[in-house]
Amino acid sequence: MALSKKFVEKIDDPSVIAKLMKGWVDDKAVSDIFRKINLDKNYFISYFGLKILDYFILVFSQKAEVGSCPYVEKFVEYLEEHHVSVGDVFLICSGLKKSIIDFVLEDNDFTIEEKKQLFDDIYAIFDMNLAGVLNKFVG
Repeated sequence: MALSKKFVEKIDDPSVIAKLMKGWVDDKAVSDIFRKINLDKNYFISYFGLKILDYFILVFSQKAEVGSCPYVEKFVEYLEEHHVSVGDVFLICSGLKKSIIDFVLEDNDFTIEEKKQLFDDIYAIFDMNLAGVLNKFVG
């Protein structure tokens, strides 16, 4: 089985998605930012988080283009309305990346070589997406 297909099958599971969302919103930096702007974690997950993760899965499986997520754009608009800094946007985006990396690290079904490849792929997608988000946020 191709690595990307194996990864997508593992990550596109309701229990894994719930774990990823919890890891994302419970990240200390992300949680602090949400508290600062009075953003409810459950609201974020329902209106932005799940859709952003779904988009990541589509990009990873090559069914969507990097940097064209309408939900990220809506979330950026929300953050601008709440005067969130570019640095905080970076930390929020990094929280999802960290949650996904943690999942890969904890999963024993991936070999060391597969984990290295997944890290490269995950970082590439997140870096390109983050560049697009930051361009829209400050543009």
